[in-house]
Formats: sequence, C-alpha cells, structure tokens
Amino acid sequence: MIEALETIPKHCEAGLAVMNAGKPLAALKGDASTILERLESESIAEIAASLKISQTALYAWLLQHCPEKWQAISSAIQLSKLTDCQNRFDDADCDGLETARTREKAKIAMWQLSKTSKLYADKQDANAGINIQVVIHRDEPAEVLLKKEAIDPE
Repeated sequence: MIEALETIPKHCEAGLAVMNAGKPLAALKGDASTILERLESESIAEIAASLKISQTALYAWLLQHCPEKWQAISSAIQLSKLTDCQNRFDDADCDGLETARTREKAKIAMWQLSKTSKLYADKQDANAGINIQVVIHRDEPAEVLLKKEAIDPE
C-alpha cells in the first residue's frame, strides 16, 4: 500500500491535497522532524491520541516518510527498555515474580532490537544455507556423487 502512495499520478495530487486538508499528518507535508522529536519523550500511543489518529496510521506515516530515522529511534527505544530491565535485575529486592516479568520484557526488547538494528541482529550460522544433494545414477556402476552448493541467504 505504501508503494502505491509513491506512484500517485501528478494530476491526482491536487485532489488528494483537498481531501486531506485539515488532517494532522497532512499538515506536516512529509516533515517528520516534529514527530521524531516528540518520540524522545512520548510514546506512539500518546502522540497518536494527541493527533486524534490511530497508532497504525502514525506507524504507516513514519514508515513512509522517514523509515531509516524511525528504525534508529525504534532501536534506541528497545535499548532503553533493555537497560531498564538490566537495572531491575541489579536491584537486590527483586523477587521471583518481578524477575520473571523483567526477564520476559528483556526477551521482547532483545527480539525487537534484533529486528530493528543490524548491529544487534542475529548472526547467520556459517553452515546455514548449505544444500547437500545426493544423485544416484542407476544405469552406471555403483558410484555416489555428492554435490555441495552454498545457498545465498539473501
């Protein structure tokens, strides 16, 4: 759907501008700096509520107008959550239930961080992506040929 928005013909832009007039994200005209600044101190839910739009609409707009910056901020948010979890583990009065909750929050933050940052992404196993194929020719003498091919992970 985002790709479709990028291929809007020039003759339709005026109609879209009229249709979106007065809407909070349209007023930004693609400038994400104010939203990105607010993300340093507010959550997506708070920003969306203040703009009277859904979180989904705000996510879609961020992904369309500033995907790299949004990815960097998402990584920073997850790092902050992970640091908070590590600090909770360091507390001496952390009971069993709090430990379990903190562990689960840390797992979620690590998973999300691995998806938003190449630096923290899961490393590919050296043997991953190897395909071994055994070919047996019944018409020839009993000989087995092994063919080993590396598969490009991308």
